[in-house]
Amino acid sequence: MVVNAATNRTEQVTHYYPYGELMADISTSPDAQQFKYGGKELDRSFGLDLYDFHARQQDAKLGRFNSIDPLAEKYYSISPYAYCGGDPINLIDPTGCDWRYTKDSIEINGHKYEANVISWTDSKSQEEMMERSESGTYIGERLLLVIGSYDEKLGTDGKLDGPEAKCATAIAFGDKGPDDVQSYRAFTMSSDFFRYGAIANGDYDVTYQKYTGKSKIPKNYAVESGNPINCLNGRNMSKYFGEADAYSWTQKNGIFVHRTNWNGKATGHVSTGCILIDGRQWNEFENQMGHNSFKMILRRGPFF
Repeated sequence: MVVNAATNRTEQVTHYYPYGELMADISTSPDAQQFKYGGKELDRSFGLDLYDFHARQQDAKLGRFNSIDPLAEKYYSISPYAYCGGDPINLIDPTGCDWRYTKDSIEINGHKYEANVISWTDSKSQEEMMERSESGTYIGERLLLVIGSYDEKLGTDGKLDGPEAKCATAIAFGDKGPDDVQSYRAFTMSSDFFRYGAIANGDYDVTYQKYTGKSKIPKNYAVESGNPINCLNGRNMSKYFGEADAYSWTQKNGIFVHRTNWNGKATGHVSTGCILIDGRQWNEFENQMGHNSFKMILRRGPFF
């Protein structure tokens, strides 16, 4: 039911069959507004009556989606086209494609700390979140949350997980649904922090681009499109050491998210400020994130 708050007049009354088809003979003014069954927009073009569930569209007359469930492999006993597993009376299927984060507080040993909570959302923009009275900040289809520390160090063998190593963790949130979350070994402090420094904590846009350089390690995921980024502590150590490609005293440019060597080593010039993913996990990372852009949140602790 839709009621005009100014006039208190009922503008629309809609009744549905179980899968969302309109009961035309007892519904009124069906075109007054298009957000109907499940809060989804009904597209009545050409008489098809398709509900926009963002990830895919649902045919109200057939009671089925018109494309395969992206998580079908996790539910092999259910048809990949089924809506709510065939039980729309007791179940709902919001089926979104994007992520959001909200700020919350957690208590540890009697002390409260602020924490970011990443969650799946059905909205497709910050504006849509506001319209739905949904709290938090809209992120997008993919997110890389990198959690590191100021005392990261490579192992004595130069690897991210070698003896005495202390690496970061990169948590990737993919576009396949709330279960598309994987963790990877990462490194945020460059191969030699004293010589090269590192980029500052922050929220960054990462774009995929074709690599045209000559490095043995391809660099496709460009942070802020390769534009200058503030350095940690406001110092670009590469400049102090006279590195020819150092951008300025306070910023670095040409920063990427890329892999270590295939064996997990990151010594030498592997990173002069870039964010590293363990090369032994790189194929999994690329398969999850694809040739796509994503948001990156970089934070270093200690957090507690």
